Amino acid sequence: MSNSPYPHSGEPVVFIDFATTGLCPKRDLIIELAALKHIPGGEQHPYLERLIDINRAVPRFVAERTGINDGMLLASGRRMDEVLDDLLAFVSDHPVVSFDINHDAAFLNAALARHGRPALHNEGRCALAAARAAWPGLPDHRLPTLARHLGLEQTAGERALDHARLARDVWFHALQALPGEARGNTIGKPLAGGAPAPTAFIDGPGEFRFEVVGTRRYQDVFESLCGPRTPKGAALEIPVQLRVDPDSNAVRVLLHGHMVGNLGPRVALEFRGWLAGSALAGQTYLACAASILGGTVRTSQEDGNYVMWVDLPGREA
Repeated sequence: MSNSPYPHSGEPVVFIDFATTGLCPKRDLIIELAALKHIPGGEQHPYLERLIDINRAVPRFVAERTGINDGMLLASGRRMDEVLDDLLAFVSDHPVVSFDINHDAAFLNAALARHGRPALHNEGRCALAAARAAWPGLPDHRLPTLARHLGLEQTAGERALDHARLARDVWFHALQALPGEARGNTIGKPLAGGAPAPTAFIDGPGEFRFEVVGTRRYQDVFESLCGPRTPKGAALEIPVQLRVDPDSNAVRVLLHGHMVGNLGPRVALEFRGWLAGSALAGQTYLACAASILGGTVRTSQEDGNYVMWVDLPGREA
């Protein structure tokens, strides 16, 4: 057991995960909440699992992905204010880890504010950031890829408690894989700040001048995360991540862990030049705002694709 990544002493750590109706904390809602409290050295680890009655229909693409439908929420869903009270009591003052803590902290903060609950000042930590530091050579760092890499058991569904358990396993394996001096970089920040993970956010001028190229190849990812195409289409503003490829001049664009395109060659070179001269030089992953447009049903299948524009500092496109 000496090689086990799971600690046998120390304070409890709470791992959380949410299923939501979409990607925007301001307009989308949590439909399922799960929290797993890892007790170091304990044989059992208590958990909290709740469905939430959101008083609106679950989008079909979300129901297909998560297995959570309107009937389940009607039969077993609880009011969000009650669920938040349960979560606050369960978490207490323990550190909180999720797979993508910036995403989950944004949804948690929006829900707490919406229901008049105080913000959580617990330290938030990110299993995704730890995994990227521990295994930089993987093709991607989505949960299924990491589970296969670590030989972890996976379920077929997308339920929150399953993901919370996987986040726990990834977190402790990543800490074990990291050298001692690198573990200090996994320490997070208060959840109330909204972005506890150490991913620098780049503020552009708010003009979204740079189009992401290659998005046509990733329409299935857009549809699985943003919904199927509709006559009205979509106009969505959310944060995305940029991966500065160390082995080429490319800058990849990631949406919720999925690659969805690249910065154009000229834009990528200009961005890398700007980055090299900034205080963020050497960073591999960064975040910025993005605008997702399209998803419109047209007469031709070649029309109406999702497209993405990012907000970056730089010259006019």
